[in-house]
Amino acid sequence: QRFICKMTDEYPIVTNAPDVYLIATKAKEEGDLLGVLTLINLCEDDAEAAFIHLPKSLLSAGRFSSIQKDGSLSPLACTREEDGIRLLSPISHLVPTYIVIEK
Repeated sequence: QRFICKMTDEYPIVTNAPDVYLIATKAKEEGDLLGVLTLINLCEDDAEAAFIHLPKSLLSAGRFSSIQKDGSLSPLACTREEDGIRLLSPISHLVPTYIVIEK
């Protein structure tokens, strides 16, 4: 992971939860939406305090939100760190977590 970040820092990466699968989608059009991350925990245990390394293009995002079951957006429980965000809520087994990244 460190090697990928040094060689090409264009992709989000979950760095401390090896069984969390990440799908990153970039916005096609210019606007407030920068992209959406989908996180799926393939481990039977909850992924606690998962850290997501963000590329420079996403570090300046103004808002991180999560998509709720009813489709509404709510502020994401996370802390910003130097090179990404740390999730404060665990990622449950096989329950997708959707993170909307906006300017």
